Amino acid sequence: MRKSGKVVLLNATPETILQRVKNSHNRPLLEGNKNIDFIRELMSKREDKYNYAADITVNVDNRAVGEIADEVYSEVFK
Repeated sequence: MRKSGKVVLLNATPETILQRVKNSHNRPLLEGNKNIDFIRELMSKREDKYNYAADITVNVDNRAVGEIADEVYSEVFK
């Protein structure tokens, strides 16, 4: 991924993730598991790898898309 540019990790709490995916059927691992405990456990298992891969981490909780995009842009093009 780094060969193509900077890797940006969009970080959210399990609560935010659940809110965003609760009506979606595009996340096979979450089908039948749409609850905070499952999401938290899945995030915990992946956390080290995601953090290792990320050049930039941006928190997206309670933020508008435009605000997130502005932060990503400013971090990528410092």
